[in-house]
Amino acid sequence: MKKHSISQFNFLKCSPSRSGFLSAVALLLALGVTPCAVGDTSWTGSAGDNQYATAENWSNGTPASGNPGDVSGMTVSVTDYVTLGAGVTLNINDGANFTAGSFTQFQGSGDNVATLNVNAGGTFTSKSYFLVGQATNQHGVLNINGGTVNINSNSFTIGDNGHGTVNLNSGTLNVSTVMEIGNHSPSTGTVNMYGGTLNAGNIHVGGGDSNDTSKNIQTNTGSLNYYDGEFKSTNLIYVGYGHGATGIFTVKSGADLTLDAPIRLAARDREDNTTTGKLILEAGTAENTTTMNHSAAVSVGYADVGLLEVNANATYTNTASVSLGVEATGKGTLHIKSNGTAILEDLNVAHTSGGTSVVNVDANGTMTVNDFNIGVDKGSEAGNVSINVAEGGSLTTAYARFGTNNANMTLTGNMTANLQFVVNGNATIKGTAR
Repeated sequence: MKKHSISQFNFLKCSPSRSGFLSAVALLLALGVTPCAVGDTSWTGSAGDNQYATAENWSNGTPASGNPGDVSGMTVSVTDYVTLGAGVTLNINDGANFTAGSFTQFQGSGDNVATLNVNAGGTFTSKSYFLVGQATNQHGVLNINGGTVNINSNSFTIGDNGHGTVNLNSGTLNVSTVMEIGNHSPSTGTVNMYGGTLNAGNIHVGGGDSNDTSKNIQTNTGSLNYYDGEFKSTNLIYVGYGHGATGIFTVKSGADLTLDAPIRLAARDREDNTTTGKLILEAGTAENTTTMNHSAAVSVGYADVGLLEVNANATYTNTASVSLGVEATGKGTLHIKSNGTAILEDLNVAHTSGGTSVVNVDANGTMTVNDFNIGVDKGSEAGNVSINVAEGGSLTTAYARFGTNNANMTLTGNMTANLQFVVNGNATIKGTAR
């Protein structure tokens, strides 16, 4: 597993009691030791109004750039907005149970990022909108470092119109609403799962308004990067959801992911701007392979351009079904690169009238399919299928049924059907189908 330096996460903050603190710092300085960074203002709640923005509720005024805030060892429930401005850091530390009853919004600017750190033993709960990187050019970062974050709200958006990042280093992220990553143009949203546990319902990677009929070109991008940890999603994962959005779900080099949630790549079509969804297994090594064991359906190019890519020393296993080019506007590609492997229970191509499907197996790539269905399930217009197996590549199936209803297929290279190969439509074969 790829290791990551502590410094890259920017989350280490001391939060000792203020009693005896000055003498401890003086001793460290006398010994020539520089003490670690400590929050300059701590929550006291002295004003008694449960307002985050009330200066008297903090030991040294509200958190600001250069004046980070600490909440430690107490239960806090605020009713107003929690707004983290440019350069502001808020630390939720051991023993703290912090609840935000209204908006939580990250409004950093440029390099002056707004940061929320939820550290070991700390809990942060949001009961309303949680917006990491709210407006254009605003930057926000949520670091979960052994603590717990509960999103019990209307919206959880990472990159609403701005730029947002969530680093799940350890601990737990519970999301009861839709998790939107890169939501509106020109936003970018990134979720890095380095460890811990993610519990979520629907996830939109490269989101936006799926019902938007305007001609505004969407340029938002969402990225979901899996390194390690327990990934639990109870509903659909949409990758490339909004009209014209780009979504990328990456299983990083050497990672081992087990997932039971269905995935839909490029869920929406937009005539004047391509919606793109990608699921990529990065190249591993001979000693540390990349693996994804998937027990739910994946649609590649559901309504626009989708890609499932398996790189060298990586294995994708699906025990449910993989479908390419599902809707009439869908364009799905399954690409097994050199030394990559795919093991599929069911592969459906040219799934719907007019859909386009491409299967590429590079030299030394291997794909094994139990049931390979080539042809549409509905509609009268033929789907289009291109199957390309390079010399040295292997595509083997137990059952291959071509033209279940109607399809146009081009096969370049060799495909082996161990038990049955049935052709009921139009096929151009430049190689061997046996």
